[in-house]
Amino acid sequence: MIQTAQPTYLIGLSVVLLIFGNALSVVSCSKLMPYDEYLQTPEWRERAAQVKMLRGKCAKCGSRERLEAHHLTYERRGHEDMADLQVLCHDCHMRTHDDHR
Repeated sequence: MIQTAQPTYLIGLSVVLLIFGNALSVVSCSKLMPYDEYLQTPEWRERAAQVKMLRGKCAKCGSRERLEAHHLTYERRGHEDMADLQVLCHDCHMRTHDDHR
C-alpha cells in the first residue's frame, strides 16, 4: 500500500485518487475544477441539453424561450441526477441567482 506524509493526487480520466497517510479517497474531477470551467465541459453541456429537452419549459413561468439548466444542489456536481436540476428561462434563472445574493 502507498503511504504519504503529504496529500498525493493521482489524476485519471474522470476521477482523482487522493492518498494521504494510508487513506485513499476518490474524488470526481468535476468537483475539483472551478464551477465556470465545469459549465463548459461536454459532460455538463450534454446533461443540460437532456434536462432542457425532457422538461421543455421554464419551471417558474412556463416560457419555452432561452431555456437554461439550473442546479438545485451541487452535491453531485459532475454526476447530477435529473432531480438535481431545474429548467428555467434566462430571465427566471437570473432572478433566481439574484434572490440568493
